Amino acid sequence: MEYKAKLKQRTKDRRIVYFLGCVLLVYLEISTKQYFYVPLTALLFGAVIMEKSHVISEEGVDIRYEFFGFPINNRWKWEDITAMQPDYKKAAPDVQLLIEKTSMIRPFVYTKEDYLEVIQLAARMNPDIFIDHYEEEDLPEIEANRERAKAQRRAQQREAKAKKKKKH
Repeated sequence: MEYKAKLKQRTKDRRIVYFLGCVLLVYLEISTKQYFYVPLTALLFGAVIMEKSHVISEEGVDIRYEFFGFPINNRWKWEDITAMQPDYKKAAPDVQLLIEKTSMIRPFVYTKEDYLEVIQLAARMNPDIFIDHYEEEDLPEIEANRERAKAQRRAQQREAKAKKKKKH
């Protein structure tokens, strides 16, 4: 089963404006004989018409691009993924799922129902993944714990500074 994440798609109006902007840039570059910039504008045009989708399946985590009908896949296999964590605030009322592979993190936005199914799929495909699964109702308690930990760190830093001053 494939779970497609929600992405902001460009509207047709915006795509048309970008396309006209690229045409205008090419015209200006050719008319002023600055041919060096024409390939750069062609790359910009390619970025404007490219389609992108985020998909999680049994094969792994994919970011799929479609460029002039040619598909390009950027896939993380399940054994490469180290951690998953939800963020209920950034994408409310949906859930932003942060997926980590070593030091890289990809954010995917899902509905709450799809998020729970994705978590179950991840646990089934790779039991070694650290899944920081908490419910939205647990957020006040988590925030309180974070504040307590921050206060403890500040107190430890103050004590360390005081000890340094006593030594001098």
